[in-house]
Amino acid sequence: MLIFWQKHGRRMKELKLSFLEKTKAKILAEGIKIPKASCKISIDATEIISKIKNCGLKLDAVFLSAMAEIIYIRMPEINVRWIDDKDEPKLELYETLNFGLAIEAKNGLAVVTIKDVEHKNIWQLNSEIKELAEKAKQNRLDMQYFEPRPNVVFNNVGIYQNIIDGDSLMQPWNTFMVSAFRITETPVVAEGCVVIRPMMNVRIFFHKPIDGKAATKFLNLLKEALEDPRF
Repeated sequence: MLIFWQKHGRRMKELKLSFLEKTKAKILAEGIKIPKASCKISIDATEIISKIKNCGLKLDAVFLSAMAEIIYIRMPEINVRWIDDKDEPKLELYETLNFGLAIEAKNGLAVVTIKDVEHKNIWQLNSEIKELAEKAKQNRLDMQYFEPRPNVVFNNVGIYQNIIDGDSLMQPWNTFMVSAFRITETPVVAEGCVVIRPMMNVRIFFHKPIDGKAATKFLNLLKEALEDPRF
């Protein structure tokens, strides 16, 4: 419902906030207090584009599949969550992968949870992501789609035109977030020659207990997996 009133001779309107908007504002206000660091890597998206076009895959599914393999098989030690306790901080190590995925909802962005990613192949992930995107557009997301709270989040910023880099706000329970930005035609040096390649900036945002060594290792493994996808 819209409420109209006059103030200082100007017509103003107050918009009633939805539950999702109120919750998101509260969470982001808490998230901005979290000290975090980030680092960035540039990925050649030639193979990613080919797979997306030829296989009908969403970029989100390609990233989640690659991230899941790295975390579950090669770097399980980063599948953790830091718990601030008044007496002594705690560290929780997870045996399953519950990823957060930023998607466009009717009233802005929402971070939904995709559960047990380690048990799903890329095609299952692709189907689930499409279903979630459709529910979000129809404003049919309820609390079951936001639980459990994910410690790892993927954010596809590349859907927004011309955005090639930027910052992201983490939620209080996130350990790290991976943001992928717009793919752009970029001159790069390959085998001594300057060539034009579709390049994508990918940035990882992290805070305790992930340090710079783990973050850069993860990014390099992700670059390796995405530039030579095995599916």
